[in-house]
Amino acid sequence: MRRLFLRQEQRFGSFDHVLWQFAAAAGNRMNRMDVVGIGAACVDEQMLVRQMPAEDQKEHAESLRYQVGGPVPTALAQLSRLGCKSHLLSAIGDDRQGEYVLQNLREEGIQVLPSSVGAGVASSVAHVWLNVASGSRTIVNHPASWNHVCLGTEERRALSNCRLLHLDGHGGEMTVEAAAIVRSSGGKVVVDAGSPKSATEELMSLADVFSFPARFADQFLQTTDPEAACAEVCRRGAGAAVCTLGDAGAKVLCAEGEFHVPAFSVSVEDTTGAGDVFCGGLAYGLLQSWTVKRSVTFAAAAAAVKCRGMGNRKPLGTLQQILSLCGECRFAEL
Repeated sequence: MRRLFLRQEQRFGSFDHVLWQFAAAAGNRMNRMDVVGIGAACVDEQMLVRQMPAEDQKEHAESLRYQVGGPVPTALAQLSRLGCKSHLLSAIGDDRQGEYVLQNLREEGIQVLPSSVGAGVASSVAHVWLNVASGSRTIVNHPASWNHVCLGTEERRALSNCRLLHLDGHGGEMTVEAAAIVRSSGGKVVVDAGSPKSATEELMSLADVFSFPARFADQFLQTTDPEAACAEVCRRGAGAAVCTLGDAGAKVLCAEGEFHVPAFSVSVEDTTGAGDVFCGGLAYGLLQSWTVKRSVTFAAAAAAVKCRGMGNRKPLGTLQQILSLCGECRFAEL
């Protein structure tokens, strides 16, 4: 079974006391937390296979399952498990797949903003091939149209009142306006840039934290050097840059300095949604007014907890589970 290998550091003593302190502080803030997410929501049709088929070949799936995917909905689901109240603005159809998405969001306590659902719109569907031997996945997505989505009265009210806006770049210029509204109201903006999109450059300059995988650096910044990529993101206006490197952890550049946060060593069942959960954990740390380094460490632990189980909902960690994993490094000293 594949494992994520992370540098192990000396265990911090009196961890029960540390856990109590963070849980109490989080509880005091919960009632004031409000996150708005704008991003794609889709139905993931997952096929579990022993090996990926070659082109023009067939492979039998061991099982088939369905789940709601998308970077922002999954991040909001993690935030919901941690006690945060959240709203989602997305492109969702009024079809069978759309109802499945809405039902899941309701179950997770995520409120859907009014302009999200479009009449006659086909919801986004992704076919996911999950290699059960390695935990890796390959995805082909058919996106929904965003033409009906807008910033109406309720959307603008939610943005003006939220403490943090989480974006994946879907929504184009509308997300730039949304980020400006949140910034003008004193809120923070987190961008999860999985791939380059039309408003990426503008969102980079509005982001308090701009998180991106190594492939984004190659596609958008024309560099394979994580440190150079982080420096360029900050040069373009982001308050902090986080380059995620999978089982190699993450490179970070911010006002606190430049540093590497390693991944945590866990037995991996499924990596689907790990990056989304990472951003959810990162957002949670920022809502607690933690340092960027502590927030990224918490995010890495949240992603690792999720990777121990199948899917992107059931394995999501509780605050205690994530902090317990953080206890294997000197989390309280960050």
